[in-house]
Amino acid sequence: MVTIQSHSNYYLTDYQCVKTGDSGTGIKTCVFVERGVQISDDLNLPKYRKYRAQSIQYCQQMCSLSSLEKCTSFAYDPTISFYDGYNCLNFHRSLSLTELPRGSFSLYENPCLLTT
Repeated sequence: MVTIQSHSNYYLTDYQCVKTGDSGTGIKTCVFVERGVQISDDLNLPKYRKYRAQSIQYCQQMCSLSSLEKCTSFAYDPTISFYDGYNCLNFHRSLSLTELPRGSFSLYENPCLLTT
């Protein structure tokens, strides 16, 4: 049995789950989705973290496990090698999408976290 509590600091991620789109379960699926926006790593935010991620999944996990107040968004640039520099950004988006500087990092956000 899994109990889901609103506004909890903890959550469960099932990486083996197959998304069926069945809304009859009453479980709200909260996943990171690509926003179709390319941003820069020169963010004008009070708190954000840069990481060297081995993959986009690793970047997402760093956001999920982040020590930031609340990581709502991550950006990943697959053209930057893990060995060559920071290719992953984790942050809490407090600016509108139009205010974020444009660059080469693809932006992913969890809409459930943006609304709480």
